[in-house]
Amino acid sequence: MVEAIIDRYRTGIAWGDLPEVFGPWQTVWTWHHRMATDGTWDQVLATLTARADAAGKVDWSLSVDSTIARAHQHATNITRLTGASSNYKNSTAPEPLNHGIGRSRGGLSTKVHQLVDGHELALVIAITAGQAGDSPMFWPLLTELRVARAAGRPRTRPDAVRGDKVYSSPAIRAHLHERGITAVIPEPADQIGHRKRSGPRGDRPPAFDADDYRHPNVVERGFCHLKQWRGLATRYDKLATTYRAATVLNAVIAVIAWSKHLSDTRWVTSSGTDNPAGQRDERRPMSPSIAPGSSVGSPTQRRSAVPPSQIPRPDRQSTQRSQQQQRPPQQQPTQRPGPACAAPGLCQGR
Repeated sequence: MVEAIIDRYRTGIAWGDLPEVFGPWQTVWTWHHRMATDGTWDQVLATLTARADAAGKVDWSLSVDSTIARAHQHATNITRLTGASSNYKNSTAPEPLNHGIGRSRGGLSTKVHQLVDGHELALVIAITAGQAGDSPMFWPLLTELRVARAAGRPRTRPDAVRGDKVYSSPAIRAHLHERGITAVIPEPADQIGHRKRSGPRGDRPPAFDADDYRHPNVVERGFCHLKQWRGLATRYDKLATTYRAATVLNAVIAVIAWSKHLSDTRWVTSSGTDNPAGQRDERRPMSPSIAPGSSVGSPTQRRSAVPPSQIPRPDRQSTQRSQQQQRPPQQQPTQRPGPACAAPGLCQGR
């Protein structure tokens, strides 16, 4: 059933065009809608995120941004009440009145807001209309951030939040300052000019780490992976609940793939000691069947625990000499006899 849902959103086909091997498409859609409304996919994502955080695989320097998805005509054939507010705080609430579809410059569209960690793993996902602003959705995203722990209360406060200039408002900066969260948000030109025109009455410029701001592209890379599913790059779903559930399912698969990648890869230093997989500076992967410093295995496997500077390299001349010895001898071309000459005296000078 899950494979059928993934195949539908990955290929972007209609529900009625699902391959017959998955069974009736009505059953697949019913299961997907049921798990979307009861929050099953959100519970799965929360469980996987809690396990990743317990293993130390969650980078709490978060990034926030949004992306636009065009709404297909199959998704807009539904009654929408445009008077509904897009600033609802509970992203898992029942179906919004506007179904998350609004009219922007590009036409009817949907906006996907995400709060991701430093490894492109989505922690909070929200859906709004295409014309909705990014800044009003900052508080709902930060409010929904809850990562459970084995003991104690869930974690709700990140170390830092990165965002572009649209999130540079005094209210957002004051909220992050009160909670002790580092704001890595640049100041737009209009705010800089207003502060300078105020003179001594103007506030001091906010702290900004330009080097750390280079990392917000992690959320952009996450959106690139999200839109590899054609059913998410273009919205075909009428209900915002089912469309958001598909984005959560995409995040679940990303968490599983990331956790499996880290668990299957062991890293060893030149001294032969293991280190956490999160720190990869000056390290290389080693075979999981060979322990550090072990002499068991083939010569190639034993060299995996030796520093690259101590590995003997063959001489270039000896390598060329061995290649010449292995090359088969060249055969001399054979001359074919010409046709018989009718006049032997005339053919001798030819």
